Amino acid sequence: MKKRRLRISLGAIALMLCLLPVLWACSHTRQGLSSMEPRQAYSHAIRDAEVAEYNEISRNLVAIVPGNEVLIWSRDMQVLVVTWTSWDGYDDKVGGSTKLSKDLWVTVVPEVKAFCRDRNLAPEQLTLRIEQLLGLPTGDGKNRFVEIWVSPDDLFRPTPDPEISDHEAGLDFPLSCQFVTVRERYKKWFDDLKQSSYGAEG
Repeated sequence: MKKRRLRISLGAIALMLCLLPVLWACSHTRQGLSSMEPRQAYSHAIRDAEVAEYNEISRNLVAIVPGNEVLIWSRDMQVLVVTWTSWDGYDDKVGGSTKLSKDLWVTVVPEVKAFCRDRNLAPEQLTLRIEQLLGLPTGDGKNRFVEIWVSPDDLFRPTPDPEISDHEAGLDFPLSCQFVTVRERYKKWFDDLKQSSYGAEG
């Protein structure tokens, strides 16, 4: 797999931070999933994720805050994230700055790298495990990683609780705007995303 390094400019970008501990399958169903074919297991996981329960909330999400030394920061306090893609349109932008006009799913560096290193799998096995980790269907066709420097202000978790500075994502939209403001436009976007995800299951 190729690795690309891309510095993006501030603003005009929405980056959705993947929730690695919870995307594939909930812990109480993993044993049953191991005996399924990958596509069957993916469909099962999508159906299971449709109704999230409080005991399934991960308290181990990476907090995107300057004091988190696990993350990789630039001098101007941008954080390094990575997206997995099959699009080669990034190739001529390596080392430069650009603005993206669409939402992009990312995770922080070095989470995926550590995941791959710790498993020591053959390439075809590793591809399947990355698809599972990122909540993608089997054979999704992605084949390269793109690293991106981005302002934390442009990151959000695609959940009812989009805040990125703590270790968990709540199941409900915040009732108070004291800590997190969730606009009606975001609520509609999130609900539409859920519906399209369930529709794409087959």
